[in-house]
Amino acid sequence: MSMIATARRFTIGSLAGIAISLLPSVAFAQSREDALKDFEFVLEVVRQDYAGFSDKTAGAKAVEFEALVRSKRAEIEQTPKKEGKIIGDVLAWFNDRHTSYSSASLPGQASPNADKLLASQGPFLPINRLVPAKTSAKQPLAGTAWASTDGIYQAVILSDPADPQRALGVITSSKSPAWSSGQVKFVLTPSAHGWSGTYYMRDHSAETAIAKFLGKNSVLRFASMSVDWVRVKPTPAVPLDNIVPSADFFLRRLSSKTAILRLPNFYGDNGEKIENLLDDNRVLLENTPNLVIDARNNSGGSDRSYSKLMEWIYTRPIYSIDVEFRATARNADLYEAMLKDPSFSPDTISQVRRIVTRIRNAKGDWVNGGDKPFSITTFPRIMPNPKRVGIIATGAGSSGDQFVLDARQSRKVTTFGGPTAGVIDYSNVLEATSPSKLFILRWATSRSMRLPDEPIDNVGIQPDIPISEQVDDPITFVQSWLERQVD
Repeated sequence: MSMIATARRFTIGSLAGIAISLLPSVAFAQSREDALKDFEFVLEVVRQDYAGFSDKTAGAKAVEFEALVRSKRAEIEQTPKKEGKIIGDVLAWFNDRHTSYSSASLPGQASPNADKLLASQGPFLPINRLVPAKTSAKQPLAGTAWASTDGIYQAVILSDPADPQRALGVITSSKSPAWSSGQVKFVLTPSAHGWSGTYYMRDHSAETAIAKFLGKNSVLRFASMSVDWVRVKPTPAVPLDNIVPSADFFLRRLSSKTAILRLPNFYGDNGEKIENLLDDNRVLLENTPNLVIDARNNSGGSDRSYSKLMEWIYTRPIYSIDVEFRATARNADLYEAMLKDPSFSPDTISQVRRIVTRIRNAKGDWVNGGDKPFSITTFPRIMPNPKRVGIIATGAGSSGDQFVLDARQSRKVTTFGGPTAGVIDYSNVLEATSPSKLFILRWATSRSMRLPDEPIDNVGIQPDIPISEQVDDPITFVQSWLERQVD
C-alpha cells in the first residue's frame, strides 16, 4: 500500500494495495470468543474512526445497518471459522473500496494433496485433436490458442463434442498445481448479447459470467473477472497493449504527430519513475503536438506521483477541493506511527505531523487537511507541446480519479473511454490488525469536501467522448481523433 502524501490532497491509501471486502472462503481454526472479539473491534473502528460512517448511516440507513450487524453477529456466533467472509459482508454494505477486511497472511487456498486431486479430475479432452471440418463453420474460434494475462494458464478453444456451437477453453499448460493439461477452464455458449460463460476458478468451482471478445477477437474478457485472456495464435489483429492496458510504464512514439504515455498506477515509489520517463523523453514531448495518456484501470496511489506530468499538460490554474479528517485518537496514533517510515520525504513527514497535531487538538469530530477548503496550483509557463492531450481513464480509481479531476481543467485535455472507477470520496487509508492477529482492517480516514453535493464514488467521472466496447482499438481511436483536430 502506498504511504506517500501529496501537497494538495493528503493521499495515503492506494486502490490496488487494498483488498476487496469480500474475502475468499478461507477457514481458520478461530474460536467463537476470538471471532466475536474481532467482530466487535471492526464495529468499534467503523463507528468511531471510519470517515464515511455518519454519511452512509444517515436517516433510515442506520436502522438497516444495525439490523445487518445483529444478523451477522448471530452468524459469526454459529460459524466463527467464517469470520473473514462475515465481516467482509458487513464492510461491503458501505460500498466503499477504500474500506476492507483481509487475511493478515493469506494461506494457501488448498493443500498440495488437494491441488493434486483437483489436477487429476476428469474428464480430459485431447488438446491436439483435429477439429472436424463440419463444425468449423459453427465454431470459428476452434483451434485458436490463448493465454491468461496473469501468466498462469495457456489454453486452446475447441468445439464442444456435445454441441459444436459451444466453445470450450481447454488447458494446454498451467503453472497452477490445481490444473493440468486437458481440463476445461471455461465454457462459452452463444447468447443474444454475445456469449454467456462458465468460468472455473482455481479450486474448480464454477462462476457464471458474460463473456466478450474484444479487438477483433484478440482478447476474451469475462465480466467480474480480474484476468483477461489474450489470443496467442493466430497473431492478434490489434496490438494487445491497445486492448488490455499494459502493466508497464512507457512513453513512446505512435506517429510523427502523436506519442503515448502509459500510467498503470500512481504508487508513491513510482513517482520518480514517471518523472524520469518524462525527463528522458523531453525531446520527444517538446516536438510532438499530440499526447495520448493511457490511464485505464490506473490503481491509484499518490497524487504527488503525477505532479511532474501536470507541467506538460497545464494551461490554467488547477483548483482542487481539499479533504477533512476524522478526528479520533486511534487515527492520530496510527498517523503518528507512520512518521517512523524511513521512505517518507521531509515534506511528507511535515504533512503527517501537521495532521496529527490538528487531530489531537480538535474541538470537534473533523479537522481540515489544509488551511483552506480548496487549493490552487499554478505552473510558471504553458508548454508549447503537446498541444492536445487525450486521456483514457476508464476504471482509474483513487488518485487515478483525482488525476482526471485535475487534468481535465486544462484546455489541452479531452477525456475518452468510460467512467473512472469512482473511489475517491473517502480516502487516506489506515490499517490495524484484529485482536486475533489473523486479519487486517483498513478504513478511510478522510472525506472530500465536495460532499454531499458532488459525489464521485461508485459513479466515476464521465468522459468527454465515450468509446464503445465495440471499438476494436481505443488507443488508435484517440490517436486518430487528436490528429484530425486543427489548430
